[in-house]
Amino acid sequence: MAKSRDSRPTFSELLDQEKSQVVEPQSPAFDEVDDDGRGLVLVENSISPERAHQLVLDGAVVAWDDCGSRGWSGNKVVWFDDADTRRLATAGPPTLRRKKNHRDANLVEYRREDGRPVVIAEMSVRWGDLMD
Repeated sequence: MAKSRDSRPTFSELLDQEKSQVVEPQSPAFDEVDDDGRGLVLVENSISPERAHQLVLDGAVVAWDDCGSRGWSGNKVVWFDDADTRRLATAGPPTLRRKKNHRDANLVEYRREDGRPVVIAEMSVRWGDLMD
């Protein structure tokens, strides 16, 4: 007497099913987001004032996080518009300052998901007349 075939798919059939399914690409993981919700990928955790200035001259977006919490403490991160960024560019490199009982000032480089560079100034940074 002949055995009836099990109704479960064979391994080969399962493999063919998997290959035929469309897989949606996963969005990249972001380290931060900007004020418009665009993803930011960390490039360098600490850059020189000269590097930050060059990035701004080349069209980088600039933000200032004066407490270093990225907004979690209730203090808002200030995102500068293009006109203010041009003012920062003409002011020259920023100055990183130290305040007693505070973290040291820092400049962080990110790349926005559209490829545009981003500089976030943290803590006590003096840059032109927009940060102090």
